[in-house]
Amino acid sequence: MKLNSLIFLILIYNGLFAQNELGFVKNNSRFQLGVNYSGDYCYRFISNRDADPTSEMIIKLRNEIEIPVFGYTTGLNFKYNLNNRIGFQLGLKYSRKGYQTKKSILFAADPTDPAVADFGKFIHHYYFIDIPLLVNYTVGQKKVKFISSFGLVNNIGIKQTNTSVLYFSDHIHKHIMDSDFDYSRYNISSFLSSGIVYNLNDKLSIRIEPYFMINTLKIIKTPIEGNLYSGGLDVSIWFNL
Repeated sequence: MKLNSLIFLILIYNGLFAQNELGFVKNNSRFQLGVNYSGDYCYRFISNRDADPTSEMIIKLRNEIEIPVFGYTTGLNFKYNLNNRIGFQLGLKYSRKGYQTKKSILFAADPTDPAVADFGKFIHHYYFIDIPLLVNYTVGQKKVKFISSFGLVNNIGIKQTNTSVLYFSDHIHKHIMDSDFDYSRYNISSFLSSGIVYNLNDKLSIRIEPYFMINTLKIIKTPIEGNLYSGGLDVSIWFNL
């Protein structure tokens, strides 16, 4: 009889504990609205589709002269919390990704001519509307919680630009041109992040999350194929609805 009573008390305690962990405590909301901004460190992977020796030489040259470029992502987010730990996130964002060449010396006929640029580089930017579909997993019951997110991001291409930057002795000149390359207007990216949630009050919280995202589809269908990727620090403010 005593053993049965002890088992009964243990079951009640475990049930209450599980409800506290997976259920909803006071001040939690099932629905949240957020705004975010992230500074992104962007680059690309390139590969030789046909194993062509000439393409391999071009890839080697590009890897020597091309480097990452800074981009950004900003937009709105909506989150449905299934319980205290698991939530589903949907967003609508605007992002700029890409890569650039190194700043290089330009060899001119007359290096002393001030009308001739001394250095130059090219910046390749890709602009997207991003629609993330993510699963959030949160651990903790206090003001500071740990959160991880993973899922897929739909990337809808808006435009791609090439910017030439010329460095003169007394000024810098930039010229932006729309690209005429037939790059893919749609892509899907894998997304992963992990960070913290800080609850400011009953209605407002801040999330800070380092993240990484990479295209699963090629951005262009040529003998030299490429995938864009980016990583950065995403900061968002969330409102309980």
